[in-house]
This record gives sequence, C-alpha cells and structure tokens, in this order.
Amino acid sequence: MFEYKNNIYCIGIFNENNEVIHKLSPKNIEIIHSSTIEMSKLTDADYIVAQMEMSDIKNLISMMNDLNKSLNNLVLCLSKEDMKTIFDYEQVYDIGYIWHKDSDKKELIYNFKKLLDKIAEDNEVYEYRKIIETVINTSVDLIWVKDIKGRHKMFNNNFLDALPPAKDGHKKTYDECVDRGHLFLWELSPEDYSGGELICMESELDVIEANRTLTFDEKLIVGNGDIRRLITKKSPVHDRAGNIIGTVGVAKDITQELLYKEMLEKNANTDYLTGIFNRRYMYDLMEANIYNEFAVLFMDLDNFKYINDTYGHN
Repeated sequence: MFEYKNNIYCIGIFNENNEVIHKLSPKNIEIIHSSTIEMSKLTDADYIVAQMEMSDIKNLISMMNDLNKSLNNLVLCLSKEDMKTIFDYEQVYDIGYIWHKDSDKKELIYNFKKLLDKIAEDNEVYEYRKIIETVINTSVDLIWVKDIKGRHKMFNNNFLDALPPAKDGHKKTYDECVDRGHLFLWELSPEDYSGGELICMESELDVIEANRTLTFDEKLIVGNGDIRRLITKKSPVHDRAGNIIGTVGVAKDITQELLYKEMLEKNANTDYLTGIFNRRYMYDLMEANIYNEFAVLFMDLDNFKYINDTYGHN
C-alpha cells in the first residue's frame, strides 16, 4: 500500500551470491555487507542473511535476542553438516529461513525472492495494523475486539481510559489488559459477573447466535464507579471458512446526552426559582390522566408580593 524501505544485513555472503542478491533487490531494499558481525549494522538491520560457523551463529542469535530482534527475520545459510546440528538448537523453529550454503544460482534466486515476498507481506501486515490502530484511536467511541471466549484482543485508548484502576490503585496498561476478560478489566466480582446487569455479557452471545450486527442499550460501571449509558453496536468476526471467531464492539457513551435531556425536561416543566412544577407540566399531567380520577387543589396567597419585596425571592 505505502512505500517502505528496509535493509538486509548480509554477513559472510560474497562472490556470485552477493551479485545475485544485489541484482534481485528492488530500490526500496538496501543490502549491507560485512564479513563478520558488526554491532551497529546488526542494530539497524531489518532482516539478516548470515553464512558463518555454528559457534558464530549461536552468538548471533544471542545478540539478536538481546536487541529484541525477531529471529523470524533471520536467514541462515548452512552446510548439510551444520543443518544436522542446528536442529538440536532450541530456538531453531523461531528462525525465518534456512538456506543451503552450496545452493546453485537458481535455488538462490528462488530463496531470495521468497524472502522479498516475506518482507512485502510483513510490511503490509504492519501497515494495516497501524491503520486500524490509528482509526480506532481517532474515534471518540469505545472500540474493542474480543475472541470467541471473551478475551479482549484489541481496543482503543478511550476504552482503556474508561477502565477502573486495578485493585492496588494503578492505571491498567494495554499489555495488562490484552487477552483478559470482563472480571479483570472492569474489576467485577463473580457475583457481578453472574448478574450481568451492568456488563456487556449476554449481548455478546446474542450477536454470536444471530450472526449479524446488533444494537444494544447497555449500562456499564466505569472509572470511579459511575454508571455510564452506552449505545453499542456489536458485530461477529469470521475466519476464512466463515466460522465466528470473535466480536467487534463500538460503544457511544450517551451518559452526558441523557443528563442534558433530563435537565432540559426539568427546566421545561419546573419553575427555576422554586423548583415547583409549572403550568406546562400541569397540562401534561392532566392530559395523561384524563380518564382517571384526580383532584385539583388551588391556593391563592394574598399579599405575597409583600413577602418577595421584603424578604427576597429565596
């Protein structure tokens, strides 16, 4: 989608193999060479292709672990003898590719093109994830993604900010909340959870059963214990075979809107000074009870203006 630039750090790759790699590399891929491991180049490397002795390979893997670099971005060029040895190493299955050191030109071309495909795919996955994160964090709504077991797999900053603090008082972090359910996130007791009144529990099951987007009016305890009113849309998420693997929720917090509505209704139906219901409310009440028995008591206070003028309206 977007233009990207990556570098491939080639260690111990020379001669014809070096020429093949350079010819196949597109403009957005920079090839960096050295005969031995150079820490500065390793630190900056996006992908690594290494041909070296087994003792040096173990050192390379150890250095990559220290730098928190994914071994999935490592390519090792090994001899047949080294291949037998490397599979005894515990982290071998984390390594991206293992190439035959003495492969011919055609095999090298095939292997390197597969690496370029992986780089393109890695960048595309990263881009789409960053786009999703940016979009959901731009929204003022609460957004979350849960798997079929109810574990939260992704959510936006507003969702995280709405969570109550942990029992020890600290603000929960994103990493703490990933793969956790309602009890942990909302600090609910098992009794609260089984009750289900103030959490989004039954609605998840409704969405899964209906297998379509549903809209809910829900209550939720957030932050300092306030009850928030949410209009929530929840949709099922499917795998490639069409099976439901989770749900996506988008909640609009209408708590403040409802408070404004209540305030407007109160102001429309009561006298601002005394708080007593006004004529508008009386007409609505009488109309609502037109078929019911009711009584009207009318009082007139003489000289009430004197009270206001002398003592004030309050």
